[in-house]
Amino acid sequence: MKIIFDIDGTLTDYNAFIDNKAIPFIIQNYHLKIKNIDFLEIEEIFDIDEQDKNKIIKRFWKKNFISFFTLKFRKGVKPFFKQIRNKNHTIEIHTSRRYSCGNNIKSIFVRILTWIQFILNGIFVTPSSIFFYLNDDAKINGIINANADLVFDDKPKIIEKLSQNDYKVIYIKGRHNQTVTINRNMQHIESFNLGEIDRALNGLFGANLKYYDKEAKSSMYFNRLKPLCPLFLFKFKPLILNKENICLDSSTGIVYAPNHRSTWDPIIISAILCTHIHWAALLRFFEGEDSVFNNSKKAVLRKITKKILYYLECIPIERKSDNENANNITAIKDMNNYLKIKSKIGIFGEGTTRRPPQADFGNFDRTFIALAKKNHSIIQPITILWVNDKRIKVIVNFGEPFSPENMSIDLAMEYFMNTQSICLKENKKLMNRILKD
Repeated sequence: MKIIFDIDGTLTDYNAFIDNKAIPFIIQNYHLKIKNIDFLEIEEIFDIDEQDKNKIIKRFWKKNFISFFTLKFRKGVKPFFKQIRNKNHTIEIHTSRRYSCGNNIKSIFVRILTWIQFILNGIFVTPSSIFFYLNDDAKINGIINANADLVFDDKPKIIEKLSQNDYKVIYIKGRHNQTVTINRNMQHIESFNLGEIDRALNGLFGANLKYYDKEAKSSMYFNRLKPLCPLFLFKFKPLILNKENICLDSSTGIVYAPNHRSTWDPIIISAILCTHIHWAALLRFFEGEDSVFNNSKKAVLRKITKKILYYLECIPIERKSDNENANNITAIKDMNNYLKIKSKIGIFGEGTTRRPPQADFGNFDRTFIALAKKNHSIIQPITILWVNDKRIKVIVNFGEPFSPENMSIDLAMEYFMNTQSICLKENKKLMNRILKD
C-alpha cells in the first residue's frame, strides 16, 4: 500500500500555530479584526486588503520562519509511522509549502528544513520521498499521478477532490474542515490514535485491508530473494521474445497467464519480470509433498518450496483429479481480492504440465478470464517452450496484454488462445532454428 501524508494540519497542528503565532502577530502589528476564525490560511482569517496581504504575510514569515519548521508532530504520528513501516507499506510526503519549488537558495533551504523537521520528530524519511508543490492544485495532480492507495490530508478542497476521484482519504477533523461533504471514500479521525486509525481504515477498506498487509509483507520477502533472479537467468539462459509486451503496470491488477510445461515455469517468469507475483500452486507443494525444483525426492527441497510459497503468499489450489471433493472457493476469493488491490497474480490455466498427445496446449480453465474481467484487470498471455539445448534451455514469449472488461468471457478466451497459438508458433520457429545451428 502506498500511503501519502500531508504535513501542515495533518502531521502538525497547523491551527495551533496560526492561533498562537499568526493571529496575535497580525492583531498586534496591524490591528486587524478576525474575519472568520474557522479558515486555515492567514489571508482568509483576516480581511486583508490585496495590496497589503503580501507585505503582511512576508513580514510574518520572516519572523516565524524557523519556528514553523520546528513544530512538533501530533501525538501518535511516530508510533503510526513505525507500525506501517513494520508492515512494509510505502510512505510518501506531499506538501504545497510556500517557496519550496524553486532552484534558489531559499527554496533549497525550505526543502532541507522540511526533511530536518521529520528528523527532529524522530521519524526518518528519505529526501526523495518528500514531494513539493507550488499550490494545492499541483499537489492534487501529483497525488493522482503517484497512484496512492491512501491519503492523509486536512484541506477540504484536497479531501473532496481526491475522494471524488475514488481515492481513499483520512483527515484530521478540525474547525476548518467541519463542513466537508462525507462520502464512502473518506473517514475522519480526531487524533493519531491507533485505535481510531484502525476504525477509519476498516471503514475505507473493509476485508481488503488484510490483503494490503499480506501484499506488503510478501513483497518484502520477495525483495530479499531478488538477488537470486540473475542466478536463475544464468542457469536457464531464457530467450525472451516480445519484451516490449511485458506489463508491469502498478495502476491495475495483472493476471499473468502462461501455458505450463515445467514446475520451473513460475520461477523463470518471476526471475525475468523481477517482480512479486502471487502464483496459484498445487496444494501438495504447500503440504511439503512436492518441490517446485523438479525434484520431489529430497526433503530439504520440499521444505524450501513450502516455506517460500507461504512467505510469498502464493495461493494453494487443489485439482479434482487429486481430490474429487476439491473446493477452491478460498483460492478464488484470494485471487479476486489481490486483483482488487491492484496486485499481480499468476495462474496456469491448464492446471497441469501434462497435455493430450500432439496437442500444443491443455484445456485452459476460464476462471482467470472471469477474475480479470470482474476486477478491471489486465491479462498478460505468456507462452513457454523448453528447449533441449545447452545454450538456451527455455523460450519465453510475452503476448500483447489486453483487458477483457468489454469482452464476453468466450470472446476473451478466444482472443487469449489465438495469442498463445501465435506466440507458440514463434517459439517453435526459433527453437528449430537454434537446433539446426
